[in-house]
Amino acid sequence: MKETTAPDGLVFAAGEIIFLAGARGDSAYIILEGSVEIFVDSAKGRQVLAVLGPQSCFGEMALLGQPLRAASARAVSPTRLTALSRDYLEQSLLRADPLHRHLLRLTVQRLQASFGLQATVNSDEDSRIAQKQLRLAQGLRRGMSDGSLRMDMQPIVRLADEQRVGYESLMRFESPELGRVPPSEFIPLAERDGLVVELGRWTVDTVCRLLAPLTGGAPLFVNINVSPAQFNDDSFLEHLQAGIRLTGLPPQQLHVEVTEATVMADLGRSLAFLEGCRAMGVQIMLDDFGTGYSAMSYLHRLPIDGIKLDRSFIESAEHNAAARKVVAAVTRLAGELSIETVAEGIETAAQAAFCRNIGVGLGQGYLFGKPDRWQHYAATASAIPISRA
Repeated sequence: MKETTAPDGLVFAAGEIIFLAGARGDSAYIILEGSVEIFVDSAKGRQVLAVLGPQSCFGEMALLGQPLRAASARAVSPTRLTALSRDYLEQSLLRADPLHRHLLRLTVQRLQASFGLQATVNSDEDSRIAQKQLRLAQGLRRGMSDGSLRMDMQPIVRLADEQRVGYESLMRFESPELGRVPPSEFIPLAERDGLVVELGRWTVDTVCRLLAPLTGGAPLFVNINVSPAQFNDDSFLEHLQAGIRLTGLPPQQLHVEVTEATVMADLGRSLAFLEGCRAMGVQIMLDDFGTGYSAMSYLHRLPIDGIKLDRSFIESAEHNAAARKVVAAVTRLAGELSIETVAEGIETAAQAAFCRNIGVGLGQGYLFGKPDRWQHYAATASAIPISRA
């Protein structure tokens, strides 16, 4: 028979040979239905080595680089198999997390060595990446106490007079060992390793602590980003409430940002989470609004205080009439629902003027300030109450 290079179903009649000893092969097989006999023929006759049933695997030596079959296999009863080739296994490994890939390749190498086979995989690069990921995960855990993890702030202004009214908190990590690590690298790792929930709690504690000394002044607010993992963590709201209570922070000064994608993934759970935030007085911003989900039709049902218009619309609005119409329509609808609008990614005066002229209330972007350490902004932190008339 011809062995496949992808996990397609293969059907064999009772008594049909699957492969013979001495034949070349590069696939292992998993039995989905039926039974398979593994045997060898010699001058003394046929010796049955094993009879395997569903979920059993055979022919796996081919995956370790042994090109010739050491035994024969035949279907005892009508049988259906899945074939797994060495190429398919390698492609699956390439799609795996580097740490998992490194561990699997080490396992393969040790099996090859135990059978006296030549190593067919090189895990040096995976080893380097895996070790870096392990150091990064350890550094993040330490960073919550040693200061290498911090919250930077980016100003949010009221577009009517460009007064600062709040900030978005943005996590930054600068490891003594690894140097400055971008969020695009450490956030996915934290999500894969389950660290993101712990980091989210650290974020709540840190922001509440930073904001607490300013509670005697104008109502400055800070947005914190909530990941899907935190969104599904039943203890998150309790921790949020505890942070507010322990620091004495007025809850309306804390805004929770959740992405449109997260909210729309499970609307029932989302409503419960958002109502929980609302119940304790925390305001809710819907982030990345307009990035491909159907939140527009649900906007009136969501207990939110504001939406953040995705930067892609703001970038396009200068030269794309359709984008301008979309931003204007969303802004108008949000206003009718008493929902604040925030334009993200404003980098030019023209973009700011466009957003202001169509009624967008708040703006954020490099035009008004880059993310920086809280100490940079805290000395001059001031705010004017936001009008929601």
